[in-house]
Amino acid sequence: KQPMLPLGTPMKAGSLTPKYNSGMKIQPVVTAGDTAIGDDVRARAHILLYDEADCQKVFGVGISKLATVVGGVEHPTERLFADYEVLKTATEGSGQWRNAYSKSIQDYEQIQLSHVGVKPDEHSLNLKLYDLRSKREFPEYDPYYTIAEDYNSLPFGDDDDHMPIQRLPDIVAGYIYTNTDFAVKVRDDGTAIGEGEMAVQLLGHYRRTA
Repeated sequence: KQPMLPLGTPMKAGSLTPKYNSGMKIQPVVTAGDTAIGDDVRARAHILLYDEADCQKVFGVGISKLATVVGGVEHPTERLFADYEVLKTATEGSGQWRNAYSKSIQDYEQIQLSHVGVKPDEHSLNLKLYDLRSKREFPEYDPYYTIAEDYNSLPFGDDDDHMPIQRLPDIVAGYIYTNTDFAVKVRDDGTAIGEGEMAVQLLGHYRRTA
């Protein structure tokens, strides 16, 4: 039901749209959790096929080298950052901040987030992004992002949201996380969020500087 989110601008040099060489195989993979799935699982992919002339004109390489340009699966330093996490540990039901996602970022790595999506729980309330080294938070103070079930300001983009995942404001999307522990922190409404009952999706730009 929802329109698909374009991963970058495909026909633009420097875009982070994942790129593959001619002859490579592309296979969407769905990973199951510890609990059996009773409902149908659907996956969609929008694949753009370039010809040799378009590759040379836009990217300056042929279709056999497309994976080596920025965003390509064989590019060593710049690519799309995409990650997903289901809440691994239930919150305490105390309204305190707890990590829903965390990642250690080395001093030779940089990550900029462009999109954050949440599949909320009936007891999820707020979310903020946190840089441990600088103690920087987004938002820096209340009101934080609302991630309640009846109003979610960070839609995940699935069919139940009735709207696609939204780009973060420029001041947030322009921030670079490096040499730090990054976390997505959430808090409940005073009743615990159960293990596996909410999920966070992250999209952005990954750079390796060394």
